Amino acid sequence: MKTDPHDFTKTQFFKDNHLTPEIEANIQSCVTIDNDFEEKDVEFLQQNEIEQLATAPSRLTQAILSRLAKRDENGLLASIKTQIYAAIDSTTHQIRRLNTEQALIKNLSDSEKELATKKALIDSFHNEQYGEINSKLARINKEIEELRNGKARLGGFVRELRTIMSKYSLLTETPTNIYESQLSMIVSAIEKAISSSQGQPAISAAETREKALAVSVGELKKQLEGFLKERGLSQENLQDVGKASERVAQLEAKLPEVRAAVNAINAEISEYTSKNSLSDNYATTVLELLNPINLELHNLSAEVKPIALKYEFDENSFRETIVRRLKEEISQDGRSIRIDHLTQVLESVDLFALTSLDKLISHLNDDKETGRILRDYFAKEPNFKTFKLEVEKERLNIEQHGRIRVFYDTRPIENTSFGQRCTAAIVILLLLGNTPIVIDEPEAHLDSALIAKYLVELVKRVKNDRQIIFATHNANFVINGDAELVHCFSMADEKVTVITSTTIENLANRHHLLALEGGEEAFQRRELRYGIA
Repeated sequence: MKTDPHDFTKTQFFKDNHLTPEIEANIQSCVTIDNDFEEKDVEFLQQNEIEQLATAPSRLTQAILSRLAKRDENGLLASIKTQIYAAIDSTTHQIRRLNTEQALIKNLSDSEKELATKKALIDSFHNEQYGEINSKLARINKEIEELRNGKARLGGFVRELRTIMSKYSLLTETPTNIYESQLSMIVSAIEKAISSSQGQPAISAAETREKALAVSVGELKKQLEGFLKERGLSQENLQDVGKASERVAQLEAKLPEVRAAVNAINAEISEYTSKNSLSDNYATTVLELLNPINLELHNLSAEVKPIALKYEFDENSFRETIVRRLKEEISQDGRSIRIDHLTQVLESVDLFALTSLDKLISHLNDDKETGRILRDYFAKEPNFKTFKLEVEKERLNIEQHGRIRVFYDTRPIENTSFGQRCTAAIVILLLLGNTPIVIDEPEAHLDSALIAKYLVELVKRVKNDRQIIFATHNANFVINGDAELVHCFSMADEKVTVITSTTIENLANRHHLLALEGGEEAFQRRELRYGIA
């Protein structure tokens, strides 16, 4: 004979078995407070969020990874992610260095060609008198250029020093210790050096010299103009030759600086090392963190099939990003190319093994327009180097291409029923994480037998490690999940929400719990569990 859930005398069982205290219990004496004062975030999942997690792999991946990070007590995952972000920045800077190098090399090549052209123009007027005038003009122009460059460098240096000094002058007026005294002494010495340099007689002499040289340039130009006019040259020719001499001096002063800049950027480029292995290290660490979870998810219950979590690098997403970026680069080069054709031609290229330009070109054997455009583009080695770095950087983009694949009964979760997806999602959310969690209507889209036979047991086990709050109509979660505190919401005649706080054992408010969906059956199941039926 089934027990009548309205028969409250059955609670005598608790008294008979000394489960009810005879005196009023002191709650504080039964509670131990640990020393964990870490601020905890509260997860709140609305009903539609469970559905979204069940149907959107990227959102479920993010939810699982965020919970894995909290379980990673040694901080290995956070450490590798920090290294990955640093590697992405390093690769980005290397791409910028390559672009800077190409700009400098082009500048150097253009300047060397211009210098050769100007010298050829000057040399075409070969004459002893012309050569003497032109030689003097070149020496003077070179000296003027050197004086102007030196003046500009000194002025810039002094301005930078004054900018730096402005930050420290006020801080060192009254030194309070030896360090401040040393700083004050250095600041004073720099101020004195700047002041003394401005009044140097040699500076005034250099300025006078520059003016005198400018006068000499004017006189020599007149001599050169007269010499060339005697030979019937046009005014345009005269102007070209006069400007060529000045330009030669400028270029000869500029080229050493450009060459030095090329050497400097080459040295920086040579120091770069690839960090592709970090992506593999991250995958290994995630898998190691997933292993104990997968063991727990493998044998859940008869009602829940085995669930498995597997980390994968999404090569399709990675390749789409690379193809799209390459199309943008080619478009900037003035060539139009269809992305579907580009995708097709690159299908045979292993983007993870771009060891050499020749190997890449050997795969671009398509005779159609797309193949020709790609071969022309990569014929420039700098384009291949930049493309290779873009691939390396994208391989490190774990945020965009890292995936947690969820399998339910060995099938990808996207190939299962909606109810099975929701089951997998809520089980994973409950098992992973240690922060308080609030879930709105967890019973939505879940089978009643699943809730009664498995999920309530899971809740009872998990709640020892984290606080769980459900907004539910399902009696099994409340009654057989051994809820410590129940807030019953009802609507009064005045259309005001009334909250009644109670417990499962509170007989006065039991009618609220019996009104839940499956309330009577839930109490009967509870009584059977305790052997009081």
